[in-house]
Amino acid sequence: MGKEIMIKQSFLASTLVMLALTQSQAAATEVKDEGQLQTAWHLVYSQDRDGNATGGTKEKLLTAIRSGKSVRVHWAGGRVEHFVDATFLTIFGGEVFAQIPIIRGQRPSKRGEPASIKLADDGQEWTSIVSTNGQFPYRIKWFVSN
Repeated sequence: MGKEIMIKQSFLASTLVMLALTQSQAAATEVKDEGQLQTAWHLVYSQDRDGNATGGTKEKLLTAIRSGKSVRVHWAGGRVEHFVDATFLTIFGGEVFAQIPIIRGQRPSKRGEPASIKLADDGQEWTSIVSTNGQFPYRIKWFVSN
C-alpha cells in the first residue's frame, strides 16, 4: 500500500511540474494584434533535402549552439510534421549533427474524424541523426531558444 501512495504522489508531482511548464510556455507566448504568434523560439536556419540553405545562415546556428542556446528541429514527411528538441548536438567539419532521442513508433490515421495517432503495437523504436549536410533526407528547419 505504501508503494502505491508513493507512485501516486510521484505521478501527481510530475503532473504538476508538466502543468507548470505548460503554463510558463504559454506565458512566454504573446499574440500580437496582427495575429502573429511570438514565442521563445526563432528560426535561424532552414535547408532543403540536399542540405542546401534556403533561409537564415549556418553560421547563426553554429553561434547559437556554441553560446548554449537550446535547439529544436522540424521536418515534414508525407502527412505529418515532426518537431523535436535536439538533446545531443555535435559540430564536426563545419556541420551540425543532432541526435534524435529514441521514440516509440507511431501510426498516424486519417480514417474517420478527427485524425488520430496511436503508438505502434510492436513497440518499435526509432532514432536518427539530423544534420545540416543533407544526410537526413528531408527539408529541415532549425530553431533556437531566445
